[in-house]
Amino acid sequence: MLFANIVGTLSLLCLPYLTLAALVNRTIDDTAGDSVTGLKPVYFPPPASLRMWKDHTCPLNDCVTRPDLNQTFGNSYTAATFRSWQSSKMSITLRFTGSAIYTFFILVNYAGRAGVISRTDCKFVLDNGPAVSYLHMPDRSKANIMYNQLVFSKTGLANTEHTLEIITEGLTYQTYVNFDYAIYTNKHDWINLGRKNPDCGQSTSYEHAFDHISHSRAASNNRYDFPS
Repeated sequence: MLFANIVGTLSLLCLPYLTLAALVNRTIDDTAGDSVTGLKPVYFPPPASLRMWKDHTCPLNDCVTRPDLNQTFGNSYTAATFRSWQSSKMSITLRFTGSAIYTFFILVNYAGRAGVISRTDCKFVLDNGPAVSYLHMPDRSKANIMYNQLVFSKTGLANTEHTLEIITEGLTYQTYVNFDYAIYTNKHDWINLGRKNPDCGQSTSYEHAFDHISHSRAASNNRYDFPS
């Protein structure tokens, strides 16, 4: 029995390395993009064409709704008002590799002036699958502007490449969409443990390979608990 235990132990020591996996949360900012890959959201129509998409630099006479940058993720946001006579469709496309996705908007109940569009109406399409509709109707009993609002989430995905489209189209009325950030969960091989052993046929070095891990959470006021 003792001999068998010794042989088993030596067999384990001769393994070249042991890889441990971890679930890490990464962010996709509306402006800065993916916290690891740098890949940025794709806005349609392109901001340089019809100029539908606006940010905090938009002049007051053009953008009445003014979110507080201190309450946004990364001190930025990207917003647009859909008008069917201006474009038949507007969208935001996010690409990520992971097993879950959480999308956050800034929602408006009152922009400080009557007649300003504050209704949010859009749909989410993940990997060309069925559309999931989202609707926010202004509620004056709540805060004028609400931050870190989870508007779409999907878990249990294969840890592969995915595409999420946020689409507004086919509406006869105006609607406001303000994208702040998204969080996705990625399964990452994060530690390789190897050891030199003169009794083994090969030799490897001991190392900790973190390989560009970014364990990003939302802003400190984020109230959601994600896998970590």
